[in-house]
Order: sequence, then C-alpha cells, then structure tokens
Amino acid sequence: MNRLSEAGTTAQEQGATEQAMQYYQQGLALARQYNDARAEQFFLSGIGALLVQSRQYEQGEQFLREALEAARKQHQSVLIARSLSNLGELYAAQKDWAQAQTYHQQALDVARPTGDAATIVLALENLARDYIEQSNPSYATHLLREAFQIAQKAQSPVLVAGVSGRLGEAMLAMGDRAGGRKWLEQGLHMSYQTGRNRLVLRWMMDLAGADIQEGHYLDAMQRYEKAEELARRTGQQQPEFFLQLALSLGQVYQRLGDYTQALTQAERAHLHANELHDAKSAALAVGRQGLALQGLKRNEEAAVKLQEGLRYFEDGVLSDTTEKAGLLLALGRAQQRSGAIEEAIATFQTVLTQTDSEKNPVKRAEALQLLASVYTSHLEREVALKTYQEALALFENAGEFASAARVLCDIGNVRRMNGEFNGALTDFENAQKLLSNVDDRVTRGLVLSNAANLYTDLGDLETARSFYEESIQIARDRRDRQAEGLRLGNLGWFYVLSGKVPVAIETLEKALQISREINDPLLIAIQTNNLAWAYFVKHDRGTASTLFKQALGTVETAHSPRWQAVIKSNWAALYLAQDDLVHAEELLNQALAESQAVQDPENIVRTQIRRAALMMKQGLLDEAESLAKESESSSKKMGFRRGQAEAVRVLADVYTRKEEQEEARSHYEEAHRLYKRLGDPTANELALLI
Repeated sequence: MNRLSEAGTTAQEQGATEQAMQYYQQGLALARQYNDARAEQFFLSGIGALLVQSRQYEQGEQFLREALEAARKQHQSVLIARSLSNLGELYAAQKDWAQAQTYHQQALDVARPTGDAATIVLALENLARDYIEQSNPSYATHLLREAFQIAQKAQSPVLVAGVSGRLGEAMLAMGDRAGGRKWLEQGLHMSYQTGRNRLVLRWMMDLAGADIQEGHYLDAMQRYEKAEELARRTGQQQPEFFLQLALSLGQVYQRLGDYTQALTQAERAHLHANELHDAKSAALAVGRQGLALQGLKRNEEAAVKLQEGLRYFEDGVLSDTTEKAGLLLALGRAQQRSGAIEEAIATFQTVLTQTDSEKNPVKRAEALQLLASVYTSHLEREVALKTYQEALALFENAGEFASAARVLCDIGNVRRMNGEFNGALTDFENAQKLLSNVDDRVTRGLVLSNAANLYTDLGDLETARSFYEESIQIARDRRDRQAEGLRLGNLGWFYVLSGKVPVAIETLEKALQISREINDPLLIAIQTNNLAWAYFVKHDRGTASTLFKQALGTVETAHSPRWQAVIKSNWAALYLAQDDLVHAEELLNQALAESQAVQDPENIVRTQIRRAALMMKQGLLDEAESLAKESESSSKKMGFRRGQAEAVRVLADVYTRKEEQEEARSHYEEAHRLYKRLGDPTANELALLI
C-alpha cells in the first residue's frame, strides 16, 4: 500500500492520470482487504481528486464523500478536515464558490483544534482563494496573513513557500502590485529552495501576468519561456498547463510584434485545446491565429480566421467583449490593407457601436485610432486629427500612456504631412513625456524613431543620432527586422544630411539588405532613393542615376504616389546638376502634380525650389526669383528649415545671375546660417561663396 501510494502520487503530479488511477484503485482494494481505514481514506481521496480533475464531478463526489465517512469513522479530525477541503475543491472546480467556501470553512473549523499546521494552512489557503473569486481579496489577505504566521511558527519552509505566493496573488487582486510582486518573489525563491516545482511554475506564471499588466512584455516572455523549460524538464504539469502557457505566451509575442512566434503559439494552443476537448480555448486560439496572421500582413488568411473566431461569439462559445473587439479591430486592419476600405470602416464602426467610453474605453480608443488612420490615407486629415484626439483622450483617461504616446506619434505625423513641423515636434515631445510613466520599450522605440526623423530636419543632430541608435537597439532586442531595417535606413539618411557619406552608404546598404530579406517593396524603394542621393552627394552621378531608376521602378510596385513623387523630384535634381534641363523639367512637373494630388506640402515646396533653380538655368530670372521667394515663405511658415535654406540658396544664385551682388551676398549669408544650424556641410560651400 505504501508503494502504491507513492507511485500514485508521483504519477498524478506528472500528469499520468490513468496510471495514477490504477495505482489508487489497487491501493484501495488492498486497504479494504486488510481493513486499513486510514489507507482507505487516502486512496478514496486520491481517486476522487482524479475524477474531479477529469471533470467527472458526480463520480468524484461519490468517492470524496466516502473518504469523508471513512475519516469520521476513525474520529480523526485532521483526516476529516482534509476530506472537507477536498469536497470544497470539488465545488471550486465547478466555479461554485459559495459551496466551496462552505466546505472550506467547515474544514478550517475542524482543523483549528488539532493544531496541525499543514491542515490549518491548507484550509486557510483554500478559503482565501474562495474569497478572491468572490471579489473579496481584502479578507483573503487577512486569512493568508494568519496562515503565514502559522507556517512560520511551525518552522516549515514548505508551508511558507506556498502561503507567500498565495498572499502575493491576493495582494495583486487587491491592486497592490508592489506588495503582490514582493510576496510572489519570496514564494518563488522559497519554492525553489524546497523543490516545490509546481509552486515555482505557479508563481512564475503569476509574475509573468503581472509583467503583462505593467507592460513589461519582454520580462513576461522570458518568464513564460523559463516556466516551459522547467515544466518539460520536471514533467510535472497537466496538459491544461501547456494550453494556458501557449495562450499566454502567444499573447506576449503578439504584444512584442513577433507575429511568427505568436502564430506558432496560437496553433499549439489550438492543438492542446482539441486534445482536451476544450471548446472555449479552441475558439480562443482560432481568433489568436487570426490576430497573428494579420500582424504578419497575410491579410486574406487573417480575415478568414478572424471571421471564424468571431462566429464563436455569435454561437455563444465565447463572450468576452474585449476579446471580440480585438478580433474586429484586426479584421478591419486586414480589410484596410487588402483595399476593402468601405468594409474596414464598417468594421471599425461596429466596434464603436458595441463599446462605450466607460465600460471599454481602451478598445473604443483603438477603434478610433484605426478609423483615423483610414481618414489619413484618404487625405481627410482634419477629420483624422479630430478622431485621433478623441482616441488620445480615452487612452490618457484610462491610464494607457503607451497607447496614448503612439497616438501622439500618429498626430505628429499627420501634422508633419500638413507641413506643421513645430506642431509635430510638440506632439513627439509630449509622447516622450508620457513614456516617463511606463516601461514600454516597444513604444519607446517607435516614439524615438519618429522624433529622430524630425530632429534631423530641424538640425538637432546629436539628439537625432542618439534617438536613432537607441530605437535601432530596441528593434534588435525585439528581433523586429522590419523596424530595424526602417530605422537603420533613417539613420543612413541622417548620415547623408550631416555629410558623413561613406558611413551613410554603408548604413543604407545594411538597411537595404534587411528590407530585401523581409520583402518590403516600399522600404526597398525609399532606401534605394536615399542611397542614390548619397552617391549624388559623393558626385558619383552614374551610380546615383542607376539607383534612382531602380527606386522608381520599385516604388511603382509598392503603390505609393507620395514616395513616387519624392523620388522623381530627387532624380530631377540630379538632371539639374548635369544641366539636362529637359529631363529635369519633365520629372519636376510630374513630381509637383503627384505631390499636390496627395497633399504633400514638404515635397511640393522642395520641388518648387528645384523648379525655381530650373527657371534660373533657363534664363527666366524674374520667374525663378518669384517662385523661390514663395517657397521661402511657405517653408518658413511650415517650420521646414531645410526647405527655407534651399530656397534662400536659390535666391542667392538668382541674384548672382542678376548681378545684384549685395542681395546675393545677403542671401548667401542667410543660407549659410540656416545650413550651419542644420549641421549640413553645404554651409562650408557657401562660406567660400560669401
């Protein structure tokens, strides 16, 4: 009987339910054969617990009540208390917390007079859990503090390890994150020391959950991965554990932007759920697959999975409104990227009709943010800004500062598209201030990258370089190749503008390699354009022309009229330098029309300045002067310092052609001042002209 007891307990801990059942049944037969009431009570309890675990509640109750009767026949209060605790766990498994509380209270009342620390602590722990589940974590904390004192007095590290972690769980439920973490860390440390691997895993999972609540997704990922390694090494977890782990880990990868891993975990969760006949978890996993596919931009596949996941809400299998809103938002994004704009707008509007500012402000804000992005892409920028502002207010009121910072980036980019450089700068700086309240490296990388682009154009080169480098490191730490390629390309452009051409070419080629690896045609086109400009600055015009041609061919496949116009304008500048005025004029006219169509004031001004330079070369000096003055005024109003410097430079050249030397000198000095402020080496060329 002793051997069967040990073998059954070990098998149960390792999740070998059928084997454990066989050992307990053999042990029960022997206990009855030799009339050993104590052993009979043990084996009855073990069989009952296994039946409850496999959701055979009626049969489980039968064995657990027999175990209680066996304990009462022996007049053993400890065994009676433990049997009552087991009956309480039967009802806890069925979420009948009131009944569970009744039995656990009885167990505690019977256990107290015995003075048996382990039995009293067990009853207190179970009763505390019942109160937590009934939204009374404060009283649960009171019970667990008593349990902790009993465990300490008994000098039992094993009991202390269990109570410490449970006390941490109760404090987290109360909203005391610092206190909860402290007790969970203590429980984790002591569980390691006492070899209680099941508790180690439980506290690790709890701490990972706390990491998610606080936005520490990388820490959560590392904890989950460590928990899985321990669970597999010790072999002491049920399939349900690996199901929950896959769902949780997938969610973390999704938040970190590692959609490939998120998809793998969602598929794994689906397999576990099907094996366990867990319809709810299987349905949840289907939706999570859709979310990951949408993140991978496999939009058609994503739409199919997301719609399948949403049907589970219609069928009543799932009911979490937040989860449903998340699937709808992802479906809208997939539709938007597939070009089904009307469907996307309708989907986002559905989320708005199903959520309100009080019950689910975060999902409502996310819907508004995505709706604003649709308005932005359709050049309805004023409506977009108003919608973004609504989303921002909801995120800030909900304490979602990382999300609010992301919206501020969106607002800043729209303002920059409108030519409001100073307003955009304020938005990016406000986003940085919001992030001082949270530790969210993903959002920090996004904010720094956006701010660095603007700082580059405003001439704050040291800040820009620092921001680029930190944002690139964040992308590398996250293994986010797309973000790394984008930010590395932006850093390369920074080097071009600051005159570090060799390092610019090296950096841009690295960025291009990444963009080709991930097959992002728009990034390839932009970085090829920037590389072409670097060779232009280097005076290697043949290579520059070849690269501009490649960039233009690639951008046409990426369907970006905005960047198509930018590339044409840049290529026209090369033709201007070569005095090929026919090709320059053709490209500038195309670039201007395309930039006007997409309402890109920055490239409109840049292209008009180049048209003024073209007119000067054509001998149309008065027209060139008028257009350059208009461009200077527009640049100044926008806060576009580089545009202002370029316009003033062209005006100086025009006055030189007109032989108005004082005006020319005055404008060269102004251009020199502006370029020097921008950290642009053009300032050195102008110093010679002055």
